[in-house]
Amino acid sequence: MWALGSVAVVSIVSLVGALSLTFGALKRHRVMMFLIALAAGTLLGDAALHLLPEAAHENGFTSQLGWFVLFGFLAMFGVEAILHRGHSHAEHLDEAVHGHIKPFGVLNLVGDALHNLLDGVIIAAAYLIDTTAGIATTIAVVAHEVPQELGDFAILVRSGMSHTKALLLNLASAGFAVLGAVVVLAVGLEPETLQSFALPLIAGAFIYIAAADLIPELHHHSKGKDVAVIVVGLLLGLLLMGLLLDLEAVLPLGEAGHNHG
Repeated sequence: MWALGSVAVVSIVSLVGALSLTFGALKRHRVMMFLIALAAGTLLGDAALHLLPEAAHENGFTSQLGWFVLFGFLAMFGVEAILHRGHSHAEHLDEAVHGHIKPFGVLNLVGDALHNLLDGVIIAAAYLIDTTAGIATTIAVVAHEVPQELGDFAILVRSGMSHTKALLLNLASAGFAVLGAVVVLAVGLEPETLQSFALPLIAGAFIYIAAADLIPELHHHSKGKDVAVIVVGLLLGLLLMGLLLDLEAVLPLGEAGHNHG
C-alpha cells in the first residue's frame, strides 16, 4: 500500500501543469520558451547525469550500452518519421494549429511514459527493501518530476493540443508509474533486469527529443531577449538535475538509491 500510494503521488505531480492554466502563464510567449528550454535541460541532464551513469554502474559504459542508447535515439527517429505522414517538421512552434498535433508532442508522451514506468519499478523495488528507502526514493523522483512535468505540459500545448487534452494525456502518461509498480509487486521483478537495457533506451529517446526537436525549435526564437530566457531555462534544467545528485547522495536509499532521478 505504501508503494502504490507513493506512486500515486508521483502520478498526481503531472497535474502541476494545471498551475500554468490558473495563472494563464502559457499564454505568454516568453514563459512558454522558458518552460520548453527547461524541459530540454532536464531531459539532457537526466540522460547524462542520471540514466547513463546508473546504466553503467555495474559494468561501465560498454559498447552494448552504447548500442542501446543509439537504438533508443533511432527508434524515436523512426516513430517520428511515421508520425509525420508527409508533414514537414520544419514548421515553427508558433505555426501549430488546432486539429494538427505535431510529432514531437507524441514523442514526448512516449518517452515520458517509459520514464514513468521505470520510476514505478524503482519506487516499488525500494519499498521491497524497506519503507525508509521507499519514501526517500519517492522524494527523489518527485523532486525530478516537478520541473519536468511543467516542461512536458508546455511541450504538449505547443505541439497543438488543447490545455485540457494536454493535461489528460500527461496524467495518462504518469499512470505508467503505477503499472511499473504493480508489475514489480506482482511478480517480484528486480529493477536490475530492466536497468541494463531500459535506462540507455530511455536516455537515447530523451537525447533525441531534446536535441532533434526541442532545441531546434528554440533556435527559431533565439533572438533579442528570448535568448537570455532560453539559456536560463536550459541551464536551470541542467542545474536541477545536478542538484538532484546531491539529494540522492544524502538520502538513505541503500541499494535502491542507484536511482536515475
